[in-house]
Amino acid sequence: MPNDADKTSGDVRGGAGRLLRNLILLALPCVSFQREILAIIKEGLAKDKKNSLEPFQNLVSRELHALMMILDRSQELRSLLGENLERELQAELPKIFSKLAAGSVSLIEAQEALLKAVSEILLQLKNGNKPKSQANAR
Repeated sequence: MPNDADKTSGDVRGGAGRLLRNLILLALPCVSFQREILAIIKEGLAKDKKNSLEPFQNLVSRELHALMMILDRSQELRSLLGENLERELQAELPKIFSKLAAGSVSLIEAQEALLKAVSEILLQLKNGNKPKSQANAR
């Protein structure tokens, strides 16, 4: 806050700039943390898909079974769909989760690229520089 006798002559943009810089300083650790967590998740999925996905696969399988028990107590609907419906679903879940893992890795890579760009922009703003426009760079 300026110490001048004239309070209206204070640098409003400077105050807003300081506020923006302070917000950026608070946001940068969160962005960095998210980038680190995404790298850990991506590495875990790439290294050991089976063990990484097995708990989720078991959860989905058990939830489906519980849902069927709630919605179809008499097993009328399940008998119309086939007697081996639950076993067939169990057999398909590993394939589904394998594809889900591959898609997740792609999504994580996209998030990493986005977070890298956001981090660079925030650093430039924090240092008082205008971010470079991708359109101007071409």
